[in-house]
Amino acid sequence: MKIFKHRRGPGEEQIFIGAFIPSDLEQYLTLYALSKGCSKSQVIRKWLDDLRSRHEDAVVINNIAIKAAVAWKMTRTTSKVIKRDTLPKFVEQLQIELKNKGVSKIYIDRITNKFHHEKDKSSTIEEVE
Repeated sequence: MKIFKHRRGPGEEQIFIGAFIPSDLEQYLTLYALSKGCSKSQVIRKWLDDLRSRHEDAVVINNIAIKAAVAWKMTRTTSKVIKRDTLPKFVEQLQIELKNKGVSKIYIDRITNKFHHEKDKSSTIEEVE
């Protein structure tokens, strides 16, 4: 007889994510899941849903775009000459890094658009050919 049952929602599209966590946190997660009568995945999913409800996509996208704009500004201030193709190369690298992190195309496009808006706020160096 199985004491603890784990349920999975029917027909849900799911993606496996892996993470290394300290063993004491894993033990707590196991105990917490057992006490709630659910799986560790369900505990983590609920935590992520709660986190997402507190931080809208637009806020997270904006934060990423600002980080990219700061990196762009650093690129511009450390280079003596900014060539016309420097920005497109930077944007391409940004898109590649986001894709490699598993970000979907729709979010990559939204982040890129927001980046262009953010970088224009702090443009101080003229581009030259």
